[in-house]
Amino acid sequence: MYEEALRWFDDALNEDPDYAAAEAGKSRALRGGLRFEPLERRPAVLTEAIAAARRAIQLAPELADGYVQLGQAQEVAGDEQAALTQFLKAAEIAPDDPDTLGALASLYAGQGRLLDAIRLARLAQVLEPSDANRLSQLSAYYKRIGLLDQAIIGFEHAWGEITSHPGRRVCMAGGAALLAGQAARARAATEQTLALDPGSPIGAACVIGIFNSLRDAASSIMLLDQHAEYFETNSSADFVWALSQSGDQARLERLLVIAERRLTDELPRASGASLAYSLGQIAMLRGQSESALDHLERGVQQGWRQYRVLAVEPIWDPVRDNPRFIALEEQVDADLARMRAELAAMDAAL
Repeated sequence: MYEEALRWFDDALNEDPDYAAAEAGKSRALRGGLRFEPLERRPAVLTEAIAAARRAIQLAPELADGYVQLGQAQEVAGDEQAALTQFLKAAEIAPDDPDTLGALASLYAGQGRLLDAIRLARLAQVLEPSDANRLSQLSAYYKRIGLLDQAIIGFEHAWGEITSHPGRRVCMAGGAALLAGQAARARAATEQTLALDPGSPIGAACVIGIFNSLRDAASSIMLLDQHAEYFETNSSADFVWALSQSGDQARLERLLVIAERRLTDELPRASGASLAYSLGQIAMLRGQSESALDHLERGVQQGWRQYRVLAVEPIWDPVRDNPRFIALEEQVDADLARMRAELAAMDAAL
């Protein structure tokens, strides 16, 4: 499908080299297809995506999609500020374009600007009510800010349309239920997900997050072993906490090295608050608690905001009584409570 899309855009450009929308579409296809490319090819493909977006802007500076595609390619490269500049240019040109709104919302959410993210995502959904991805994006922001009932309803509806794998819908809702303190519902979601999508590494990855938060290391390790090849390639700190409980330090460190490399050296490249938080997780799993708290503090300063994640994530258990951790958790909780109150006041005024 990725190669077919590229051929379509190349054919269009062969017929009309000045077709700006085709250049923007080609940039989108190249960026979206990065995951299908070997690691050594990805920098060249991303460079080509950036060049195509720049050509779109040069050919039609009034076309918002060129700026959106350039910004999203720059995000993949780890340059949030450059991406924001392009998204704001697109918003000046087409303030009601759903793709522009969605791109800005995603970046704002990563910076902790959840009120702005929700406002923009709501507008994008109104403009494209039939696109389930818009509802999924909005539901993710509801989950971050702590409006879990809305998040669960949204995930169940959106993911029923987005994917043919029903377990994904169940697991997404189960993760939100866990944050709401509904451990039994979350546990049931793991069982349903594995039954609905047996043998799926994507489903296993989602379920491992719930198992870890339930402190069920044995079930997590079972899935890590069952899908060993997948997790060797796609390792992240979110997946491997259970190994720190099993005593398999060699395997844990091997997967942490992969996770760290994926964050800092591979494309797409993490940045900002998300990068700082993930590096903190890795440091915790290596037993480097002060370094982990340094990363967490940096992430919170850069806008890391996710409702109750610090409370349920087992990686942080060894520092729960540390005054630095307590202060950071309280800061995140207070800011999210403030934003929920402001959102409620905004909604009441409508």
